[in-house]
Amino acid sequence: RIPHSPLYFLSHRSPAPMTSAAARGLALYKAMVASKEYEAKGPLYKAMEVMDGALRMYGTSGLALAFNGGKDATVMLHLVRACTAGFLAMEHGEGWAADCDAKGTKMAVACAYFVDGSAFKELEDFVLEMESECSLSVLRVQGGYKEGCRKVTEELGVKCFLLGTRKTDPHGAFVEGFTPSTRGWPSFMRCHPILYWEYQHIWGFLVAFSLPYCKLYDMGYTSIGSKFDTEKNPLLLNPDGSYRPAHSLVLNQAQQDRERGGRAAEPAQKAGRGENGCSDVGLVTVGDEVLSAKVADVNTQHACGELRKLGIVPRKAVILPDDLGEIARTVKEMAPLYTAVITMGGIGPTHDDVTMRGVADGLGVGMSHSVAMEHLMHRLKQEVLEDGGQKGVSDLKCSTQRMCLMPDGTELLMEEGKEYPLLRCQNVYMLPGVPQFMRQQLTHLGRVLGCGAPFVSHRVGFSVDETTIADALARTAEEFVATSIGCYP
Repeated sequence: RIPHSPLYFLSHRSPAPMTSAAARGLALYKAMVASKEYEAKGPLYKAMEVMDGALRMYGTSGLALAFNGGKDATVMLHLVRACTAGFLAMEHGEGWAADCDAKGTKMAVACAYFVDGSAFKELEDFVLEMESECSLSVLRVQGGYKEGCRKVTEELGVKCFLLGTRKTDPHGAFVEGFTPSTRGWPSFMRCHPILYWEYQHIWGFLVAFSLPYCKLYDMGYTSIGSKFDTEKNPLLLNPDGSYRPAHSLVLNQAQQDRERGGRAAEPAQKAGRGENGCSDVGLVTVGDEVLSAKVADVNTQHACGELRKLGIVPRKAVILPDDLGEIARTVKEMAPLYTAVITMGGIGPTHDDVTMRGVADGLGVGMSHSVAMEHLMHRLKQEVLEDGGQKGVSDLKCSTQRMCLMPDGTELLMEEGKEYPLLRCQNVYMLPGVPQFMRQQLTHLGRVLGCGAPFVSHRVGFSVDETTIADALARTAEEFVATSIGCYP
């Protein structure tokens, strides 16, 4: 068992700085092979074995590294440049690095950067820095991950993407070292060399080999998503209010989820807390059936009551038709104003379920197929088949596939004992419209947002006309401005 310390890797001299990116990559490869961790055939050795397999099967021209500047992607960058240098040096001799220096050759494996308008500027700056320092050939792609992968495979002839996914990631449980792309996506292989690395292995590698990483990780961040859903990890907070660097956090095997401590908090840019530290929310009910009075809106009333019990303040509630434009305009208006926006309805498999597309348009993000949701739907369908005494798994229907198409950046927040996840994109939470399912997810959502200061309510009854007490109520409300006072005949 590897000790839970990033210093485990410190068994060598870090490679000395060199002018050539290729030479630095080759020096890093040699230092990695000379390390005790490699000798012990631990995670580094296994990652390099997977990388060697990918290089032998697909060659440098058939590979592309998905690089967004995060710590896992950064580990992958350094692994790729080192293993590629070692692979080419064995093929062409060590003079290969000098030739690259003389010709100004880019790293043989291309990089794909999926442009995301919600990314931290520091991450984007780090990608630019690495592009120059490591002589990377970076293809910047827009339009969501699915279309981006299509562009990379078609323009560069890429057969395999090198990814920094780990088993502790939200989607990591569904993949192995080599996993084909999901049905409906462009055809390519996904390669995950660091799939079984834990938090301490990531920082053990970066610190021990003195490798550059994004400066956000020295400012208290341990897991970085979008700038809307990421905060500093409270486990790194010092008594004086400052934060320790990410590599100082020590987690054992049972504590790996604490790496994402800053991701479970409220969206970083939403300071939207009212008096007494309460979260405030906007509620959006979607459905033509509600506006046409075919179905009573019981969800809004229930949501307001349950949220207030948790000290969460509903500030605004609207009912919208199944109209993309209306949903997008409302989300765009409400998302910057409140800690959270909660939509209810319109996320099912039918043609009039347009909420997720409206949320994507309102937040200014694309739509892409969720691999995790597809796996989940397959599993649920298999359970239904088995309960009915049937064997085998049939493909998901097109209508069910619609439920796997989500706004880019959507997280599937699973809760123990529940079959269906809570869907979150930035600070928008998308709940089903069926009351019994909405109520289950609302309970989960309350735990995600966290409880505020509890509300205290008192009712006084009078057998008089409103006009009799109107002046007294007005004076009382003026004196006690922090108290909500109303009159309900």
